[in-house]
Amino acid sequence: MSTQLVLNWSDLAPYDQIGKSVCRHRGVYLWGFQINDGFVPYYVGIAENMRHRLGQHISAILSGAYTIYHKDSLSDFVSHKDKKVLGGYLTGKVYQPMLPDSLVTFIRDRELLRPHIDFMLDSLMFSTATVDSTINLKAAEKACIMSIGKKNLANSRGGIVTNLPLAVTGDTNVVALFYKI
Repeated sequence: MSTQLVLNWSDLAPYDQIGKSVCRHRGVYLWGFQINDGFVPYYVGIAENMRHRLGQHISAILSGAYTIYHKDSLSDFVSHKDKKVLGGYLTGKVYQPMLPDSLVTFIRDRELLRPHIDFMLDSLMFSTATVDSTINLKAAEKACIMSIGKKNLANSRGGIVTNLPLAVTGDTNVVALFYKI
């Protein structure tokens, strides 16, 4: 009989609360964007120290290591994630890292990208769930990604997880992603 993974998701919090509300424990985290009245999930990950890992994500946005979406397209990034960058910074995906070459573009065009980066950071929200050391973190991550749906996230390391039943509690916006409420 397999162990059920019960994830108690913390309340969604803005990036400036990482040091205050994110523990240094191991677990699963979810981050995305609060746009208008809704939460747009973006990324599910795992870490032995969630506070440190979420800080790395913010640094990656600021340093050109992550895809940047137009501020008016971020709420529907899913429809743009498989498309190429369109010139002019007018819609959709406005920057995609292809390091190291794209770093020159990122630095050269940073003022044009700044409103979109600022919007991503200003709307960024995260939630965490501590995972017991008896649970395989990669299996927990896959279970979460598959439950929310790979097509709905920027990352897609999901896979078939048949031996890890999942139950979620906590923040209602996060729980709704799992139960499609």
